[in-house]
Amino acid sequence: MKNKFMDAYSAYSGSHMNRPDINVGNKSIFHLDLVILPPEALERLTRLNAESPMVFRITVAATKGKVFCGVLEFTADHNACYLPDWMKDYLRIKEGENIIITNVKMPKANYMKVQPFLKEFTLIPNYKAA
Repeated sequence: MKNKFMDAYSAYSGSHMNRPDINVGNKSIFHLDLVILPPEALERLTRLNAESPMVFRITVAATKGKVFCGVLEFTADHNACYLPDWMKDYLRIKEGENIIITNVKMPKANYMKVQPFLKEFTLIPNYKAA
């Protein structure tokens, strides 16, 4: 990826920003959980002509943990990133701990196998159409 965005942010839970809606779940058509980044991140991504859809990898140097996400909006405080609680817990980070956010280009899938989550799905008449 020629126009790479990589920056360090202080990570906070959505409740820290008084935004409990960030924990509701993925709101994107790409089924990625979403974070809130500061406006300067959008400015920099725009200057870099970042490709859409914007997908980011969040990494934590201390734990070597990583997750992928999208962005809900660019309204966070300067140098702050607001994460869903599950993401903060999964990465094992504390409020205000540093994370690295990098934009990435996800490869296109060429195969997908769908399996029902509950066996009751097979009780639906014509479940293949559903």
